[in-house]
Amino acid sequence: MANEIYGPYDSEEEVIKAVDIMTLKGFKAENITILANKTLSMRLEKWTDANVESNAENEHEESFFSKIKHMFVDEEETEFNFHDRLVELGLSKTQAEKFETDIESGKIIVLANDDLRMGHDPTSETVTMQESIHLENE
Repeated sequence: MANEIYGPYDSEEEVIKAVDIMTLKGFKAENITILANKTLSMRLEKWTDANVESNAENEHEESFFSKIKHMFVDEEETEFNFHDRLVELGLSKTQAEKFETDIESGKIIVLANDDLRMGHDPTSETVTMQESIHLENE
């Protein structure tokens, strides 16, 4: 996965503007991930279509649907960990530690998957011209 990292941002306004610019450049909103603390993530979910992830589950404030899911599905509860999530998204452990510290201090990180960009041709075959073209001035 080829993720591009944007940030850290200090405010929700900066993130919303960055996500808007990314979508104008061809990134699909569902391929953009925002990592923020609980308070910021709740506001960002309202203002963007991007995937917003936070440590809200660690705060023991589950959504209604999450509570129902836990009643019917026998799965191990795991705590959300920014470091592990950043490593899953392709960052090195050193980068993940740095960004985890940033997020926990109230900053916001945005990651966008460049492979899944609209209009981006995922094929590795490129067409090159065999002969150079020379234009002459008339």
